[in-house]
Amino acid sequence: MYFLIAFNSSHSCGDLDGLLQLLGKKLFNAGLKPHATYGSWKGYGSWKGYGSWKGYGSWKGSYVVSSHSRTSYPTGGFLVTLAALVDQFSVPTLPAVRGMRLVSDRAPIGSMPSLEQVVGRSLTLTEFSAGESEQSEHAGYGSTKFHLGTILPVGGPNYIHTTDAEAASVVFYVPIDGKLVAVVFSSESHNGPSFVAPRPGAATGAGGMFRDEHAAAIAYVAALAEARRQGHPWYNAARDPLLQHTLETTMGIADYGNAMGVPHGNGSIWYHSGFAGNNLVNVFGVSVASIDRLIRNKVPTIDVPGKYVGIYVGKASDRTGLGGTKFASKGIDMSDAALNESAVQDPDPHLEEALARGIIMLGELAIAQGWFEQVGWKDMGAAGLLCSSLEQLHGVIGMTINGNLIPTNEPRTPTEFLEAETQERFFLTVHEDYAPAVLHVFNDIIGLPFINNGARAAVVARCNDTGRYTFVQDNKIHVNLPADAMMNAPIVPRKVCEPRRVPQAIPTPMLSIGEEAERVLGSMTFKSDGFIHDHYDTHVRSTNIVNRGKAAATLRTHPLFEGQVGYSMVFDSSPVYGQLDPLHQAADSLVRGAWKMAAVGCSVVGVTNNANYGRADVPEEMWAFVKGQEGVARACNNWPLEQRYIAHICQDPDTASRFEGVERPTVGVGGGNVSLNKWNVNTGTAIPPTTILGLVGWTDAPSRYATWDIKPVERGSLYLVGARQESLGGTEYLQALYGPDMLGDSLFTIDYETSHAEVSAIIDAVRSGLVLAANDIESGGLLNAVAEMMVNTEDSVTARINLNASMALTFLTARQKLYSESYGMVLQVDRAQEHDFREVMQRHGVCAYLIGSAGSLDQGCEGRLSFKGHEFTTFSMEQHALQDSYRSKIEHCLTGVLPCPEHLVVP
Repeated sequence: MYFLIAFNSSHSCGDLDGLLQLLGKKLFNAGLKPHATYGSWKGYGSWKGYGSWKGYGSWKGSYVVSSHSRTSYPTGGFLVTLAALVDQFSVPTLPAVRGMRLVSDRAPIGSMPSLEQVVGRSLTLTEFSAGESEQSEHAGYGSTKFHLGTILPVGGPNYIHTTDAEAASVVFYVPIDGKLVAVVFSSESHNGPSFVAPRPGAATGAGGMFRDEHAAAIAYVAALAEARRQGHPWYNAARDPLLQHTLETTMGIADYGNAMGVPHGNGSIWYHSGFAGNNLVNVFGVSVASIDRLIRNKVPTIDVPGKYVGIYVGKASDRTGLGGTKFASKGIDMSDAALNESAVQDPDPHLEEALARGIIMLGELAIAQGWFEQVGWKDMGAAGLLCSSLEQLHGVIGMTINGNLIPTNEPRTPTEFLEAETQERFFLTVHEDYAPAVLHVFNDIIGLPFINNGARAAVVARCNDTGRYTFVQDNKIHVNLPADAMMNAPIVPRKVCEPRRVPQAIPTPMLSIGEEAERVLGSMTFKSDGFIHDHYDTHVRSTNIVNRGKAAATLRTHPLFEGQVGYSMVFDSSPVYGQLDPLHQAADSLVRGAWKMAAVGCSVVGVTNNANYGRADVPEEMWAFVKGQEGVARACNNWPLEQRYIAHICQDPDTASRFEGVERPTVGVGGGNVSLNKWNVNTGTAIPPTTILGLVGWTDAPSRYATWDIKPVERGSLYLVGARQESLGGTEYLQALYGPDMLGDSLFTIDYETSHAEVSAIIDAVRSGLVLAANDIESGGLLNAVAEMMVNTEDSVTARINLNASMALTFLTARQKLYSESYGMVLQVDRAQEHDFREVMQRHGVCAYLIGSAGSLDQGCEGRLSFKGHEFTTFSMEQHALQDSYRSKIEHCLTGVLPCPEHLVVP
């Protein structure tokens, strides 16, 4: 322990020197020696290092002494008080900080009024930069948090953690053990970096999402999903390197998933001209843990704040990712090379894997030794050390960080230490008694210093009860601001204005329906994602039941579930609907995801909200964001939680108590992120309004599910659940025939009550084992849905669709039946079980339309998909030809093997 010497009055240097001779001898004999940085004793005589005894209020006044004791020496009529200069970890104490000078470099007055008004002075340059990061759109949500806070239904009785934690978690219950298990989920957008540098950009997006998960639960990440939106190779005026973006973002995500042993759970990729110059890369992760292993992301409160220290864990601080939050809050500008280069991080998945092992080892040690309630941590993601330390503070808890203690391989400025988004790092707050255990785990057992040059765990901060966030370096104060003022970015009022749009009349068809079908199936929407997802490991630590590319949704289980329950992940939305109606587009993401999950017997129980939109300062684009959030809220409020799920988890008394008084429990939003200003400065184009919801589903019958592949039974019937609608607005039919600028007039309508009943009926039928195969109807309509079932069937099979069959309660044309994208599902049912299937539908009050047949072929015949209607609405196609096109579509389009069809080429 080192001490600061303070006198109760000022005297001449001669007086002080004499006093020090007496005092120095006493201190030396007591084993107290001066700190190397702050001064040195000379033969018990004068103290060197503070320049004529200046800097501590002329040595006047009383000082808070160390927590150990107050020691006073009455010598020569003077009262001498010893106060701790630094603690046992070399973090300056409050008395030492009070005596330090604020650095002289200052931002101009008026640079950031919201903080200047609070502190009553101009800001230091470090404070100004930190304020810019904290108040940027990416971190402060100034333009959006009012709308998010007043529109979205957050959480619900089935949630344990929601947006106040690093990740959300919903309850699963395992009756065999009578235990609650949390399914933890979070999402991350890494759009800008993934355009500027696709591989490291996507990789660090995946890595950040993994760390979010590890900051939520002591468990390995169970599954990863991604949702990507890129420009279209046939409409690429921006000349995006689409093949490079596809391959490198894929490899970036695979770098982390494969290296860390995280199986791929699900995903979606769309190619659309609206994302030229600004692709989207959103990632979504799920972990599974018992609820007693959930992590706090705040400074613990078991003891007084001053007993908690802050520990930096991971890679040595560098300059990578510097200004990342500011970069993410702007449009892409490829001419700003300096910002683009600095904002992209340097990934190291193998170091992250070591960190993950250390985090889990530490958590298990804390549980075993009984101090789990005295530790918390956060990922160093956006704005790096600044956000991860600042956002753990709450109430009166403040913190002092010593920049001289931060691991680094070369000198860094305070701004670089605070804001660089160096990857593979966590910031922990732990009671000082257990800090040595933390250091031992990471430095000695995991061996961070031996894995990456400069990587280690180090105590760099101590909490206090001042409510202030303080950063000191080289014995000077660079940041000293109220923590709450830094975190609470001011609301930025934005103008909102609905854009004017003239509905487009749908052209009169000039082709036969068979020729139109060829063009729809020839578009990039009818494709296998195998070119992408084959790069991902789906079997490591495998608990997959249904993998990506095998069904409308994936299905997984986990050892904690004891085989009794399973979960599903869906991460998708239409890239087209938002151009017609952003509210509809966002709502559709939830409802259509629920339809997808129904195919594997799962109902939606949790939602994470990824909002990707254009410029905050363009009223029409801000209007789209607001409408999108209204769409999420409308869908959630109209989508009840499954009663069977509620009854299941309410076997736990604590969970049951949370449902008391809730008349109609609905799906709630657990978290998410907003990615605004997704536009390209160089082209002047913004992305279409795009909300991508990550959904978590539940089933208590994980052995019952329906895949895409048609089963080769002799007598198989095809049923349609979900009536077709008249509207063709926003459909792939229009896009494939007339190009991306043809949107039509209006989208289909969403009837939540009917749709929920139909989804519930399908779930019931699937769990009852009555469905052989299934596919939901989405882009491309009924045509794509049935064709996708054919191409994903290895056996040669036949499928026949009767276009004269009733598919709604009103008259529809063959085109409306084929290409309507209203909600629905095609199901293959064995005729021996048709009676039971129809009974399930009737019990739910749902109409199931018999639209055809599907099953095995006569020996020696080739597989074929046929549509039979009137004379001009009959056509067919061979199964193997469809398969060849479907499986090679992405590769052939991106490499130019399959060029834009002549009818779509603009002169």
